[in-house]
Amino acid sequence: MIKRKLKTTAILFLMSMILTVTMAPNKVNAATYRTNQDATADYDKGTPGEVGANGKLMEIGYCAVHYVNSRINPVIPFGTYIYIDNVSSDQGADMDFIVTSAGEVSVWRVEDTGAGTGLSTYWVDFYLEDYNDAVNFGLGKVSYHY
Repeated sequence: MIKRKLKTTAILFLMSMILTVTMAPNKVNAATYRTNQDATADYDKGTPGEVGANGKLMEIGYCAVHYVNSRINPVIPFGTYIYIDNVSSDQGADMDFIVTSAGEVSVWRVEDTGAGTGLSTYWVDFYLEDYNDAVNFGLGKVSYHY
């Protein structure tokens, strides 16, 4: 009789645990949106193997953001993907991509930091690799999420 009660109690306990886990709300991180932030473009200045603040070799698709107190402490963590919602620059207005020598790029990864003196808090500096691409981009405004 005692074994049967223990077995029943154990089964009920396990079932309640399963229900608790399956009925708990999913924890989904909501996207963070940044709107109307300053945007600039960088390029390979002739230094073979330009390296970002995190030590990675820079390439098209990487970008820089402001840092807090030190170059290795970006306002958006290294490795974070940012998705362009809207960008306007000398390349054009109201686009959801940036034109590079590798094509149109709308997803960028934070791999560097910069001072961006006088620019908005969540400024982004897109690494375009090519001088002409950077000049064609010029200065702009960008809205994005991550």
